[in-house]
Amino acid sequence: MTPGEARLVILGAFDAALAAVEPRAAVRRAIEAHPELQGGTDVGVVAIGKAAGAMAWGAHDVLGEDLVSGVAIGPESAVPPPHLVWHTGSHPLPDERSERAGRAVIEYLSSDDVGFVLFLISGGGSALAEVPPPGVSIGELADIQRRLMDAGTPIEQLNLARRTLSLIKNGRLVDHTNVPHLTLVVSDVGDAGPEVVASGPTIGTPTGAAAVEGVLEQAGIAIGASLRAHLDTLGAVESNDAWEVVADGWSAARAASQVLEDTGLPVARPTRPFSGEARRVSAAMVRGASGGFTVAPGEATVTVTGDGVGGRNTEAALTVAIDIDGEDDVVFAALTTDGVDGPTDAAGAIVDGGSAERIRTTGLSPIAALMDNDSYPALEASGDLVRTGPTGTNVADLWFVWRS
Repeated sequence: MTPGEARLVILGAFDAALAAVEPRAAVRRAIEAHPELQGGTDVGVVAIGKAAGAMAWGAHDVLGEDLVSGVAIGPESAVPPPHLVWHTGSHPLPDERSERAGRAVIEYLSSDDVGFVLFLISGGGSALAEVPPPGVSIGELADIQRRLMDAGTPIEQLNLARRTLSLIKNGRLVDHTNVPHLTLVVSDVGDAGPEVVASGPTIGTPTGAAAVEGVLEQAGIAIGASLRAHLDTLGAVESNDAWEVVADGWSAARAASQVLEDTGLPVARPTRPFSGEARRVSAAMVRGASGGFTVAPGEATVTVTGDGVGGRNTEAALTVAIDIDGEDDVVFAALTTDGVDGPTDAAGAIVDGGSAERIRTTGLSPIAALMDNDSYPALEASGDLVRTGPTGTNVADLWFVWRS
């Protein structure tokens, strides 16, 4: 197999992965397994996340006229099912739109026109819907999250801060409804529990002030009196066992593996999702890969020190492009299942041993680009970006390695 052929196989495997975690079908299958939701029950929907639109339509496919009202919140304008109101939030950081959306959910749940609430939660919801604590502006909350991201805070610690510094995360949304409810989750958090997805608006876990204060201090962030007062109010979290994960990164990786196996080459699938600094983890994955294909779900982080443009996947891909410069037996792809890698319009990139030279022929330095966190224009110059457009789902990033 040539690197060009490996590229095509990997892109085909990624397409299969996206199809396997299509949220509309996943929600449809889940609701069909719950006969108590069908026939005569007035159901309301709260859908939050990058897959909100598709998940809401999946509910409508099964419930029809029994779906009487609801709120859906996503990153782009969309047409929701009948009787649902759409709100567009901000991502990857919350803003005033996110706060309006979050308050709209609270107002909706306070009404009493439904007998059952179906929460449809997917990745990205942490930023898309938000309500800050009293005395804290949405701008202040966004600045804290931005600084945590720029400091390369591990995703687990970032999620802890998001869950804690909010009035609608860590299970707090269910406090606003008195009717039975079920949460269906499209998970983007690897082996972490569903309480992490979108910061767990309906699924809480015990947290304390000391833990989140430690995360903030490590990033050099001092908080004001209002946030400190909010942390002092943290208490017990009510348990919620009414949830199901309907699609996740492992679903995507399994579907991709099936396509890769059709080549007859060995396919390795690590037992744990990848995480950590994108540069370090991507280089280690390629160095450790044996002959054939490797595919793994996960999500890396980037410590931003430069002024360039790029996402965690393009950062990983450019790192590998430099490491395998001149080699003709390796291909690496880093792709996000939501189709939007950080602040870019690409899903990520796929690189080979000729990528670094293709960058240099345009007058750019791959190493200088990496040092400035400027991976996007470098990989655009080499023709290695992968653009799918927003996919309507969000379960993880998928990284692939081919080695002859």
